[in-house]
Amino acid sequence: MRPRSVAALTWVAAGLLAGFWLGAIFGAAARTGDPGDFSAFYGGARVLRTVGPRALYDFPAMERITRASFPGPYAVLPFIRPPFYALLLQPLAVLPPHAALLAWLVLNAAALLGSVFLLAGVTGREAPVVAWHAAIFFPALAAFFNRQDVPLLLLAATLAYRLLNRGRPFAAGLALAACTVKFHLGLLLPLVLVVQRSWRLLAGLAAGAGVALALSLLLVGPSGCWGYVRMLFERTAPNIENYPERQANLSSVARDSGLEIPLVLLTAAAAAAAGRRLQAREALAAGWLGSLAIAPHAVISDYLLALPALLLLAPLGRACFVPGVLLLFPVVPLLLVWDERLIGLAPLLALACLLGAVIHGSSRRSEV
Repeated sequence: MRPRSVAALTWVAAGLLAGFWLGAIFGAAARTGDPGDFSAFYGGARVLRTVGPRALYDFPAMERITRASFPGPYAVLPFIRPPFYALLLQPLAVLPPHAALLAWLVLNAAALLGSVFLLAGVTGREAPVVAWHAAIFFPALAAFFNRQDVPLLLLAATLAYRLLNRGRPFAAGLALAACTVKFHLGLLLPLVLVVQRSWRLLAGLAAGAGVALALSLLLVGPSGCWGYVRMLFERTAPNIENYPERQANLSSVARDSGLEIPLVLLTAAAAAAAGRRLQAREALAAGWLGSLAIAPHAVISDYLLALPALLLLAPLGRACFVPGVLLLFPVVPLLLVWDERLIGLAPLLALACLLGAVIHGSSRRSEV
């Protein structure tokens, strides 16, 4: 079969599969108006627009606006993103709730499609192949099902890879700073960049994060930022920790076994070793995988950010390939039907792929 025919068939297969689950999600949103996690984003944007920045983390204000926007048996979620994010969400706040929800899904679908084309350039694979991987990657479906914003962060992350590929590390750092919207998912990235001595990339990340912090301070002031930090650490807001048993991190694997700290230290050490032994793109990918595994709050939809890392690291060697493929293909969700606790396989597979990358880096160094 000719390469063009294979590419066309792959596009058709990816389009049909993604079209099926996206169509089901869009149809349900249009029919029921169920906002899922979008209620927190829309509510935060509306609070900022109608009440003011000081009320951004005031749960009664959030509850009042959310109930008015999405009447029904939906849980009221607190706004747990940094203050500057509410400012970026303002265009949605001018739309009616139902229209805003559909616009949100369209925006995230466009971000996922854009990520596919960027990833094709980064990984050296053809766009239809990347599209197929994205279509079968369960975190992508989960992100849309929950009305999450992870596809937007994936677009920023893939743009960072692409800019790094083109020899523009400072601009790559600026793109990476957009992911500070969910900063807890990238805790090991600064460590990897320091070990790699990627100073310009680190400078871009610091500059972008500095702008985000400045915007947040201008919006809510130091006391508002401190209140936000306290809310995150004390977990006092209602519904801030929905379904704790569905956390896809090493803490959920270790639970009360005493292995949490050793696993986190092992992951951090592996990420640092990958930073020393791998090229810039692969080191960044390893940093993402390790960060997702140790994130204090990570659900399966957050693993959409692992898609570039898996496509970059899996070809390095068998030790990366096997766990990478098990994460890329819908193995974990099939096991979840049997037992929900098997969500712990996701961070374990991410750690295994990371350790495989370190092994590959060590063998390549010894060959040199």
